[in-house]
Amino acid sequence: GFAFDNFRYSPNPVKSVLRLTDDSTIESITVSSVLGQTVLEKSIHSLDADIDFSALSPGVYLVKATANASTKTFKVVKE
Repeated sequence: GFAFDNFRYSPNPVKSVLRLTDDSTIESITVSSVLGQTVLEKSIHSLDADIDFSALSPGVYLVKATANASTKTFKVVKE
């Protein structure tokens, strides 16, 4: 299959931990503010991951996930 065919993330909005799952190995994630500042980077190399948002300020963030040389970017609201 293609990367991100069965990609899921929850909850949104997130209070503390964002859970990511996919059928392809998620290689890494980058979390950026809407101003484009990278606030969190994490190497994952797994089918699922928990991303800790608890230290981030409330607001909207862009999360970029990388798998199989493909990327998927989505918005997450931090409460």
